[in-house]
Amino acid sequence: MLTFSGSSAPNIVKTDVNAVGINPNLPFIQSAFLSGSRLEKGFPEPGPTFNSFDNSFHGISTRSSDGLFTSGSWTYEGIYKFDQDISHTSNQSLVRLSTSGSINDDNKHGLLFNLTSTNDSLKLWGRPSPVSTSVVTFPALEMEITGVNVMDGNQWNVSFGRQRNDEIKSEVSSSYFLRVARQLNGDIFKSKLTSSYYLEDPAGDFSNVVLQTNVNNPSGCFFLIGSQSLDPGADRYLHNSSIDNNARYTNFSGKVSQIRFWSKALKENEWKEHVRNYKSLGTKDPLTNFNFINTPSGSFEKLRVDLSTDQQTLKADGSKNIEIFDFSQNLLHATGTGFEFGFHNIKFVTTQPAIKISVTNQCQI
Repeated sequence: MLTFSGSSAPNIVKTDVNAVGINPNLPFIQSAFLSGSRLEKGFPEPGPTFNSFDNSFHGISTRSSDGLFTSGSWTYEGIYKFDQDISHTSNQSLVRLSTSGSINDDNKHGLLFNLTSTNDSLKLWGRPSPVSTSVVTFPALEMEITGVNVMDGNQWNVSFGRQRNDEIKSEVSSSYFLRVARQLNGDIFKSKLTSSYYLEDPAGDFSNVVLQTNVNNPSGCFFLIGSQSLDPGADRYLHNSSIDNNARYTNFSGKVSQIRFWSKALKENEWKEHVRNYKSLGTKDPLTNFNFINTPSGSFEKLRVDLSTDQQTLKADGSKNIEIFDFSQNLLHATGTGFEFGFHNIKFVTTQPAIKISVTNQCQI
């Protein structure tokens, strides 16, 4: 697991940040842009509108928005652990989804989603549309799971994502979900889930930046873990001052592993398989939703990023940088900065073995 314990180190000058608010002396990782070429036909349908069938041979699309891994349904998941021998702040930011573009001064990051935790709850904040207009206000999404403490020293699988409105047969509202669970000897020991409809584009002008490329989101979104000073006082995204300050909290001092991003909404039983067996990348239909398959309808929905941290490079270099290798073979490696030099930043940890899994194919549930 990749450790962020350096976030708790004393005598760090936390005002020493770069143009996007990152302190070079505090652990921080940033993924590659969550985008690529659209080569697959079928759902989610390419085209200027979700009901368009403007796709060419085998789904190849020249429309850049169709290459966003967030353009349809998607899922983020990771395993988190907070060691009990160090002191953690009572609030933690497990992961954030951000963008950069002209709406952000000097290309500063625009905060779209933030998953935060306390010692008794998880909360997902979201506001993927940039600003309010004279007619329509873009409200924030707030989803919470109470009665769960991911900071108790155990290893927890935490996941959140989105089912696009056309997947759930909704005219306008997508459905967002938040899930947390841990396993013991291959059995799910504790599990909590919630979901909520969210009208993410109330103006009907496709302003939701996770759906399309534009001047506010030219290359796609990316996810971040670690302390960051955010640009305050703007109306855009979660920066709006009317939204609770906890939506903009960024500190993280735990450990993380098995970070994955899917361009599909994982079904509940697919996710539970990953909880039982941390090595599992299982999907219900691997002949459609796994590897480099691109001819079956719906094959756009697959694993895009796999930062398992089970890699050869375990230490940061002399500049405190470390690359987190993407095992999905999509070459979307994450960049780590501010990690302590001379220490193992990726450390081996023990886990309860998932000994009760029985599958007929290692990629199929």
